[in-house]
Amino acid sequence: MMPSKENMSEYFQRLLKVLQCAFTVPLWKEEYLPLIYYLYEETDLTEREVAFIVGQLISSNYMDVIHDVSEARTDFEPDENDMEELITRLEGCGFGAWAKDSIGYK
Repeated sequence: MMPSKENMSEYFQRLLKVLQCAFTVPLWKEEYLPLIYYLYEETDLTEREVAFIVGQLISSNYMDVIHDVSEARTDFEPDENDMEELITRLEGCGFGAWAKDSIGYK
């Protein structure tokens, strides 16, 4: 069972703040799968954890996002320019600091 927003660990709270800084809600279609892909590929977050944190960002239940995580993992071909922009936005909002403090950053 995934935590709720109210009992989220500091680890997820800090990540959510980074994501809220980097992205407006609703996410643009062009941002959604690249974000999921990046979180899954560049951290040790599980599919469920990626779905949970993205769900929190977009105010959706992780079960509504989990299929998109699977799609991003298996069928998504990221555009290099889109990924560079995404990384720049995340880094500008402290993703690198969050990752450095987080165990398991790839």
